Amino acid sequence: LAGAQIWQLRVLGIFRLARLVKHMKKVKVLRKLRKTLLALVASLVDLFWAFLVVVLFLYVYSIFLSTATVHYFDNLNRTGATVLAGDELVEVQKVQDYYGSIISTMLSLWSAISGGNDWMEYAETLRTMGGTFYFASFIAFIAFCTIGLFNVVTGIFVDSAVEAAAMFRSDAEMIADHQEQKASEDEELNELVGLLGKDAGKYVTSEELDEHLKGPTAQAFWHTKMQLNPHQVKDMHILYSRLKPKTTGKEGVRVEDFLHFTRRCKGQASYVDLLTLMHDQTRLGKFIHREFEEMKKLHQDLRSGIALAIPPMPPPTAPPPAPP
Repeated sequence: LAGAQIWQLRVLGIFRLARLVKHMKKVKVLRKLRKTLLALVASLVDLFWAFLVVVLFLYVYSIFLSTATVHYFDNLNRTGATVLAGDELVEVQKVQDYYGSIISTMLSLWSAISGGNDWMEYAETLRTMGGTFYFASFIAFIAFCTIGLFNVVTGIFVDSAVEAAAMFRSDAEMIADHQEQKASEDEELNELVGLLGKDAGKYVTSEELDEHLKGPTAQAFWHTKMQLNPHQVKDMHILYSRLKPKTTGKEGVRVEDFLHFTRRCKGQASYVDLLTLMHDQTRLGKFIHREFEEMKKLHQDLRSGIALAIPPMPPPTAPPPAPP
């Protein structure tokens, strides 16, 4: 009865811990811890399959090494080496301990690739047992697991954790992220205003923009703070000319608008940017086609007017007959 009561208390403690994780979202300091725990729990399925893949590779390679173990002990039986002593006995004992069965071979391989023991020790024993071929295959297996297999498994686990962390975002976390982003944007605007020496609602002219981009402080701001490459900084005049027609009769572009559209230049083009480009190209194509039709119509009217203004020429008369 006492054991059953202790088990019930432990289950109750687990439920209390789950409730504690649920209430972590209310405490700002513990939000990161809650996100980490939820991401870890949501990634357990992917972690299980990743571990199963590793076990499968270990099992297949253990079967391959078992052939070397069988040949090694068959050679000992054929040579009649029933009594061993010294170094030979130590080597046989190592072969029996490391590769004596499928389970012990898998355990040795896991110790070699996970850092539980020095993999060169297993490799030397394998070279004594099976020769250079099995030794080279063991080195290739270690390289494959270290460079390829573990990195792929880690990538799958991390990707699953990131997706889970984004999925379990609470309303408070989304509001907090939005406020942090808004504060970062306000900080960037204030810094740009300080560099330009203008208010956010004031207008910056093309000459002022040229003078601004020549300064080293401005270059550092656009490169480090806004994460724009040198080519994007040089192309700011194109963005400026794109925004200037939208200002109704003002001399220049508002500082706030200019910074807002500059943020859209960071990173790769988004789906909305591609749709905007396709829309502009379609609109430009329709405009060119409409202008071409109007020019074609004007050309036809001009030809008709010229034909009506100029009377038709009389037909040529026959020359008079020559005198006899």
